[in-house]
Amino acid sequence: MVLHDKSMASIIIVGLGPGPSEALTREAGEAVLQAVELHIAGGCEPGCDTGAGTCLCPQLPDVDAAALAAHVVERAKKGADVTLSVPGDPADWQALLQEMDELATPLGIVVRRVSGVSLVSPVLAALGFAALPGLYLTTAAQLASRPHPSFAPDCPVLVMQLRSSSTLAALQKTLLNQYRPDFRVALAHSAGRESEMVKWVALGELSASTRISHTSALFLPPGDEMDGFGGLQAIVAQLRGPDGCPWDQEQTHRSLRANLLEEAYETLAAIDSGDRAALVEELGDLLLQVVMHAQIAVDEGEFDVVTLVSGINKKLVRRHPHVFAGLSVEGVENVLRKWDEIKAAENSGKAREGGDSALSGVPIVLPALAQAQTYQRRAARVGFDWAELDGVLEKIQEEIEELRSARGSEQKTAETGDLLFTLVNMARWLDVDAESALREANARFRSRFEAMETRIGEQGGKIREQSPAGLNALWARVKEIKES
Repeated sequence: MVLHDKSMASIIIVGLGPGPSEALTREAGEAVLQAVELHIAGGCEPGCDTGAGTCLCPQLPDVDAAALAAHVVERAKKGADVTLSVPGDPADWQALLQEMDELATPLGIVVRRVSGVSLVSPVLAALGFAALPGLYLTTAAQLASRPHPSFAPDCPVLVMQLRSSSTLAALQKTLLNQYRPDFRVALAHSAGRESEMVKWVALGELSASTRISHTSALFLPPGDEMDGFGGLQAIVAQLRGPDGCPWDQEQTHRSLRANLLEEAYETLAAIDSGDRAALVEELGDLLLQVVMHAQIAVDEGEFDVVTLVSGINKKLVRRHPHVFAGLSVEGVENVLRKWDEIKAAENSGKAREGGDSALSGVPIVLPALAQAQTYQRRAARVGFDWAELDGVLEKIQEEIEELRSARGSEQKTAETGDLLFTLVNMARWLDVDAESALREANARFRSRFEAMETRIGEQGGKIREQSPAGLNALWARVKEIKES
């Protein structure tokens, strides 16, 4: 039980409405007039009228909700009866209210709220809307703290309490992760006052805007549904619906296995090529495969996209305690080791091929080089590894000698596999991805070989008619040109 300390005063949070005295509620006006110590959140704008004439009250600096709440609670702890007036309605300032309650309640300080006219209605009226169905309402501080917007691009959005130019710049950075720079947005200033102004600007030019204050708001009109993830889900659902595409309708998880593999490899090819436009296209095709499988699961009553997203979100948070839970982990190897420990604990109750082995869960369909490197990496994390690279290099020489002495196709196959496995281990020690390295080597070989074919063809010859010495000499020249 928290006992109220008589030496501590109360805190009253008063909503001033949009600004003019006629918009001030009677209760709010009385609370301001009777205030012993009055503070205005964010300071007043020129001409601010509390109903008792021009406001001459102390103005708080442009600080965030936590700092503002701490300032007010500190004043109350010293026995001052503090009245904090805020533009609009206290409910418009949820982050501030939460911070205030968390600080004041344990101290027994009573926090009372006096309602005012919300800033939302005057802003919407200034924009020409009586109401706006589906409106997403947030604050600049909440949105700017996120790397990506938490709403779909086809949703109308109203961002309140822009506060300052620095907040606006942080907000712009977040929004540009979802909207194009030429997307038109509206800035509303002093809504509900005689000085009310609305200005439409391109999102890319937003940070250059001036006259920003706590009463400024940003409006984002609904964008194109085609720009959002929800649009992709809707298209795929329609393709598989009763009036959809016959091919899409008959697909199953198993029938799409080859498509998923093909799109994954095409994405790798786009990455290797360095072609950003191709990467955008191939990642989109890969995403389509995920959404298709999710829609098939919905149609079959198995699971949905929400289950997929929720599962991976929770997994990432669980497996990164050094990011989300304050655990101290130093170095990438320790991070990976902790990941494996958490993953093993998660899988302890699951029936998996290989049981509790450190190697269990590695897909048998992985390309051989990638599978070998994964096995070796996991073995190394539990201590089964060479002490230094020289040990690996010596093992390569040993495997070469064994291959030279191999007899019969079965033994030659086995020794070749052992040599390849050891070469993959060398790649791991050199921090090189063996699969990528060989794929890049394949690409170089193809490029050089095709260049040889072109040169020979330009001279009226055929590659099969050339001597080994001639081909080797031409290969060296082509290689030199390609590397220059």
